[in-house]
Amino acid sequence: MVASKKKAGDGTESVYAMSIKKRSRFRGLDTNGKRYSDQQAMWSAEVGDSADVERRGELGWYQKAKEYWTNVEPTVDGMLGGLGKLSDLDVRTSTGFIRSLEKVEFDGIALDVGGGIGRVSKHLLLPLFSRVDILESNQAYLEESKEYIGDPRLERRICAGMEDFSPETGRYSLIWIQWCIIYLTDADLVRFFKSCTAAVKPGGFVILKDNVCNTGFVVDKEDSSVTRSEQYLMELFAEAGVEVITSKLQGDFPEHLFPVKMFALRAKGP
Repeated sequence: MVASKKKAGDGTESVYAMSIKKRSRFRGLDTNGKRYSDQQAMWSAEVGDSADVERRGELGWYQKAKEYWTNVEPTVDGMLGGLGKLSDLDVRTSTGFIRSLEKVEFDGIALDVGGGIGRVSKHLLLPLFSRVDILESNQAYLEESKEYIGDPRLERRICAGMEDFSPETGRYSLIWIQWCIIYLTDADLVRFFKSCTAAVKPGGFVILKDNVCNTGFVVDKEDSSVTRSEQYLMELFAEAGVEVITSKLQGDFPEHLFPVKMFALRAKGP
């Protein structure tokens, strides 16, 4: 939903042997300048320690993000954090990335995750795929999407947060997730990617396009989000049983923004 944010500075990550049972430790900081020794310390501060406290904390984590977006106007510029001028370049690069993939079933259904008012659905997915579903947690944005997109091939408009949603198994040729995974906790990110890879048909793709920081992580206290380093994301992919088929860095965005990278993902084979 939101475009690449301004860099807030990077933590310094301390990496140990990769293990699904014991994750590497990544240092980070938040936009208020607070530093964290690792991601566990950050999540403890944001969502709590015990299972009970964690769930209450997660609800608070997600609620803060929802409240932030309640105050954002339902326009392309609003969806992109005031950077609407980057939309055409973003769509061109994304289109090229999808077309570079082998054997994409364009005569199928694509899912636009965190779709906002439907910018990605209208300009990227509908020109390529026969039908599109959109997932968005803000009902006002979904209502706006029907008029903004103006295409009967927009089939399902689903009002739910990623943390509460599992897409229908085998329905999709492609699932596109852009500028929204930053709002999920690690546990919900892993669960969501497992469900997404189960929701694409054989040979289909789950594509993540999002901000990455150079090292560790950066927590944005304004909208309750966390930008992760590529290495941090790779460990979460591994935990979800997902492999990267190919990836590409978004070019020609302003240098003061976080880098943006695309990852084409599938479930790991046996």
